[in-house]
Amino acid sequence: MKRTDAQFKLRIPPDLKTQIESSALENGRSMNAEIVEQLRAIYRVQTVLKNSHDDELEPLSPEDAIRAQLGALKMHTSQIDLIRQDIERYFEPEKSEQ
Repeated sequence: MKRTDAQFKLRIPPDLKTQIESSALENGRSMNAEIVEQLRAIYRVQTVLKNSHDDELEPLSPEDAIRAQLGALKMHTSQIDLIRQDIERYFEPEKSEQ
């Protein structure tokens, strides 16, 4: 991306920011590049769905299918990590009381 690309401010919930940071770190990208890549992946899938006729979906290329599956897996992994952290925080006081 270039510095001349369009820019705008974006407000996001803290948990989503954490998820983007984690995903960006895993993928070796900046948060900005991660957001752009995730949006592109979503729009690729939407384009395929939009161009389909009567339940006949245009097949994704093997590369796009793997990217979509990897993206979903990373998203779920990040969500599981956040849930695990919440559970650990919830039960932490009990550990210190024992």
